[in-house]
Amino acid sequence: STLYDQLHSVITSTASHQHQQWLTPLQEDFLVEWILKEDARACPPSHAHAREMAN
Repeated sequence: STLYDQLHSVITSTASHQHQQWLTPLQEDFLVEWILKEDARACPPSHAHAREMAN
């Protein structure tokens, strides 16, 4: 974002579309951490498994 946006409290596109997202930011962070941990164990989840975890 720009300094102008920050000074004038302009809502970011991410924030303005939050209601359209499938996951909350907290759920998304959890899912990302889980995927990264599984990948670090040399066992990255399949797309289907990640999608299952997200539901």
